[in-house]
Amino acid sequence: MTQPKQISFDQYLDAVFDSPNWVDACVNMLAAFLESLEDCRDDPGRELPRMGPPLIDQIAAVAQRGKRREDQFRAIAEKHGPEFQTSELGATLWWAGMAVHKAVGAAAGARDKLAERAAEDALFEIHALLFDTMSAISLLSVAEGMIEAMEAGLKGRERPN
Repeated sequence: MTQPKQISFDQYLDAVFDSPNWVDACVNMLAAFLESLEDCRDDPGRELPRMGPPLIDQIAAVAQRGKRREDQFRAIAEKHGPEFQTSELGATLWWAGMAVHKAVGAAAGARDKLAERAAEDALFEIHALLFDTMSAISLLSVAEGMIEAMEAGLKGRERPN
């Protein structure tokens, strides 16, 4: 009997972000991370040193994939020119970028707090990381919808030869 091939978390994230349901998959993943984090709440000094580092790494990896998605959306807008470079899309991508930036900062802060053995502070930093990552994913979902609507509008104006 053969065992299923295991893939790395990075490979898993690649598959998630390549799927059409990437937003739902990210929300479910982040909800699972939140549940794991909540398991640490009663005794963060005992639980967080063990559970914190992988949670931080995984949530930060989702945030970094969000940054890649933001860059992809910016490239799409640049490729299509001024028609796609709307203030609404620009603002949405800017805020998504800020959320990712804050998530990366929270990840560094959480790692620092764990290294200082300040578990309760680390718990708050991991929550900030989680919620900033969720904000970025939400904003990227909105940006994706805007781009899809603009692309549909372009297709509607194309004339057959």
